[in-house]
Amino acid sequence: MCNNIILSVNLSHRGALFDPKEHHANHNLIGVDLAQFPLGAGVGDLDADDVPNPAKPGSPAINAGWAGDATHVMPLTDMLGNSRQIAPDLGALEAI
Repeated sequence: MCNNIILSVNLSHRGALFDPKEHHANHNLIGVDLAQFPLGAGVGDLDADDVPNPAKPGSPAINAGWAGDATHVMPLTDMLGNSRQIAPDLGALEAI
């Protein structure tokens, strides 16, 4: 997972445990992780019941994404055609 806004992570509901070989989630904004998903580089953890509006000024989602590299090419636009920046916003839409 990369550059997402995730309301909740609960691995135990399916009988799973965090496995660092299988679970990679850098550069995400996680609302509630129930202490089951260790934070990695660039991961925001709000420990709240909701995630703030990602387009609102001051949101931790703005410019917090990963632009990718030669192996992992990220889309140049969001799903509405808005250009992604050098440091893209987290989530499906780029704040404009």
